[in-house]
Amino acid sequence: MKERFARAVARVEGAGLLPALEGRGGNLADRNLETGLAYFALGIACPFLEEESCSIYEERPIACREYLVTSPPAACAEPTAETVVSVPLPTRVWAAMAREEKGFPGSEPAPCVPLVVALRWAAAHLDAETMRPGPELLRSVFARFSRDRSEGEGGAG
Repeated sequence: MKERFARAVARVEGAGLLPALEGRGGNLADRNLETGLAYFALGIACPFLEEESCSIYEERPIACREYLVTSPPAACAEPTAETVVSVPLPTRVWAAMAREEKGFPGSEPAPCVPLVVALRWAAAHLDAETMRPGPELLRSVFARFSRDRSEGEGGAG
């Protein structure tokens, strides 16, 4: 698996995308779509993909869980808004979790780390402060969703 990650990073680096994916590429908000499309154009398979199946399916990241694409896999070779169809969601749980983590005393928002550079990021941040455990963070996010919905309905609980 580490070899698959290393090959993916080498491909990204060869394409000149590594600085953008590691957050060193200037204003990423302006270039997220451009970087994402360039990344997908490389056709790099997920390093956790083994024999066309997710090897970490039960433990997959939240972003993968909510990537509910219904179009044929071939459409991902050259993704566009017209060819890739996904189930619309009212919000993205991973984004809500990052915002919720920001509200935790003494912490910054959870960083967005692209999967192919996750091992490099983890190795570079071994001394990073541990954030809340996933189940605790999810409970907090769902409590916020519930509060937001109640407030949106005039405070009715």
